[in-house]
Amino acid sequence: MTKAEVLKFLTETEEGKGLLEELKKPLLTKRDELLAQIKNLGEKTTSVSQREADANRLLLDEREAINKMAIDDRLEVEFRRLEIPSTHWVALSAHIKAHNEIEVKANGPLRVAEIKGQKLSDFLDTWSKTDEAKALIPAPAAHG
Repeated sequence: MTKAEVLKFLTETEEGKGLLEELKKPLLTKRDELLAQIKNLGEKTTSVSQREADANRLLLDEREAINKMAIDDRLEVEFRRLEIPSTHWVALSAHIKAHNEIEVKANGPLRVAEIKGQKLSDFLDTWSKTDEAKALIPAPAAHG
C-alpha cells in the first residue's frame, strides 16, 4: 500500500476511522492524565507560593515589631536615664523619629537602635545638650 492508499483507508473507510479511534484512545487517556498532573502540580505550586508569601509577610511583620520595640523601648530607657518626665515621652519620641532615621542593627541576638551611626544613648546624650532639645525638654531635665 502506498502512503496515499493508507491515508485514504484511514480517513474514508469506517474500518480505518475505527482503527484511528482505537489508536487515539490510549493517547487521549495519557494526555488527560498528564493534564491532571499538571493541574495538580500547578495547584501545589500556587499553594507553596502562597505559603511562602504568607511566611515572608509574617517574617516582615515580626521584624517590624522587633524594630519598633527596639526603638521605643530604648527611647523609654534613655528618657528615664535623662530624667525626662514621662508626660513628654510621646512628643519627644515622635520628634526624634520624624527628624532622624533610626536604624536597628543586629548585634548577635540583640537589636541595637542607632541614629547616624551612634547608639541611641550616645546620640541622645549629645542631642539633649542642643538648643533644639532644650526647647523641647523641660528645664530640670535639659542637660547643658
